Amino acid sequence: MRGIGSIRPAKASGEVALSFDPEKMAVSNPGALKALAPEAAYILNTQRPVSKLPNLPARSLIVSRTDDLSYRQALDCMTSAIYYEAGSESLDGQRAVAQVVLNRVRHPGYPNTICGVVFQGSQLSTGCQFTFTCDGALSRVPNAAAWARARDLGRRALAGFVYKPVGLSTHYHADYVMPYWADSLVKISSIGTHIFYRLDGALGRSSAFGQHYGGHEPRPFARVADGSFALTDPPAFAAGMFPLRPILDSTGRAVRDGRTAPVAPGSVGAGADNSRGAKLADVRMGSAGAAISARSARPRWIIGMDGAPQPDRSSNVVERPVNKEVAAQFSLD
Repeated sequence: MRGIGSIRPAKASGEVALSFDPEKMAVSNPGALKALAPEAAYILNTQRPVSKLPNLPARSLIVSRTDDLSYRQALDCMTSAIYYEAGSESLDGQRAVAQVVLNRVRHPGYPNTICGVVFQGSQLSTGCQFTFTCDGALSRVPNAAAWARARDLGRRALAGFVYKPVGLSTHYHADYVMPYWADSLVKISSIGTHIFYRLDGALGRSSAFGQHYGGHEPRPFARVADGSFALTDPPAFAAGMFPLRPILDSTGRAVRDGRTAPVAPGSVGAGADNSRGAKLADVRMGSAGAAISARSARPRWIIGMDGAPQPDRSSNVVERPVNKEVAAQFSLD
């Protein structure tokens, strides 16, 4: 995902040929990220200005409830994207992520269903578009209350709600990473810890978002016995390949999920004063002591599209106990 990549030919009549390869631009691909420590990336991201071009809102997209099964699948996929991508964000931050999903459904360069967009590339080790679909995060039991909030926002999104501040954005990343592709897109806004972008040129104009919703949603994932989720057609590499990814708050500190309190990877820093969360918090608060050399910074994280970090793949997978009481508190319905 190093900016403009190879041209991907149209797969069907009416589908545009993109001037980039979505798989290479997936932030789940470590090669898509510049070699910067989170604190350095945050500083550089704040220095990049928001576009002064008009930020036009997206058109409303309504997913009909005529086909109840397909609607439920769409709602499940939208809820999962909101929860796993922006569960620790504000309501506006979660609405923004939902709008990106809707915008992609409208754009002919992406699948024309909610689940198709959210789980695009989930069979790939580094090419999934929403990182939670291929990094093992689905194996974590959701927090019941947070899942319910995400589901309510998902219903509103599928009923035609448009979150205008992100306009026609089709991409976002956390403010403490810097993908190579960011320079090739138009920066629209920053909401919470996420920075949103739209495609440049004709592909990012309102006229390009004319794809019709396809309906007949696939069923890419399902709830399993312990209350977590699993892909219905998992790739061969899925089992145990990726460590569980901690959920972070706006300072980069780990917060509780429905299963247990995740522990930040030891490779990030031994003490609290040296941890990524403490350093990033200092930078956010404008601490002079947080200044670092971007040139000498070394990458210590594999970061997803939502910016949530996970240990390097060479790290040992941390086994976490199943909380069956939590699993019984929620369902997809």
